[in-house]
Amino acid sequence: MGFLMPRKKTIAVEILFNNWGKDPLRLTREWIEYRLDLFLATAAMSLQRQTSQDFTCFVTCDPASVDLIAELLETRTALPPNIRFVSSAEYRRQERELVEQAEVFYRVFLSSDDMYRLDFIQYIHTCQPAEHVVALVPQYGYLYDSVQYRLGEFFFWLPSYGAMILDPERYLNRQYPHVHGRNTGTTFENALNWRDRQGRGAFSLEPWSNSERSRAVFGPEVTTPAQMQAILDQYF
Repeated sequence: MGFLMPRKKTIAVEILFNNWGKDPLRLTREWIEYRLDLFLATAAMSLQRQTSQDFTCFVTCDPASVDLIAELLETRTALPPNIRFVSSAEYRRQERELVEQAEVFYRVFLSSDDMYRLDFIQYIHTCQPAEHVVALVPQYGYLYDSVQYRLGEFFFWLPSYGAMILDPERYLNRQYPHVHGRNTGTTFENALNWRDRQGRGAFSLEPWSNSERSRAVFGPEVTTPAQMQAILDQYF
């Protein structure tokens, strides 16, 4: 009996930098410089430390800020070629080139100040979901406040940092499911109110698939410095 070889996966990570929303400050030098340094210290570091570098990350930005971002990047440590700042139009062009050569396409999402576990991309490459699966939804993670240096377990039913599994031909024809809208952000203070009514920790909950209503649970908070650092070392 023969075995079918798994199709090779092409992975594109999409990060929205300043090309969405109506805040005019997102086009100012001060805003861009602050967010750029935050991105380089968190999301970019996490991506560069992934155990698999077989992916392309597109950090999309408003066309009006492309030159300024390029200027600022010249004064920072150079990013590897698989992490690219591009305008929305250039992103679509380069992504299309990837998809046209793909056997199966994974479109992965990440916010510019979020981080993956260092084996996240490797996991996507190695996992073999059932044929009917259209998305990978990682519901368990940590909420980290780098200013207050606080960390806690976090469960969210439909996070913004998932992956869509797409047929290349259908995707090029814009025939694909919509899984999640834009992430509006979460504060540590807000999350402190998201406790399970039965007192269970976030990681003890069963995977949540009830599309009738959302669910988010925070806690317990990690308070031991050594334990906090050991967890953060898994991300960046």
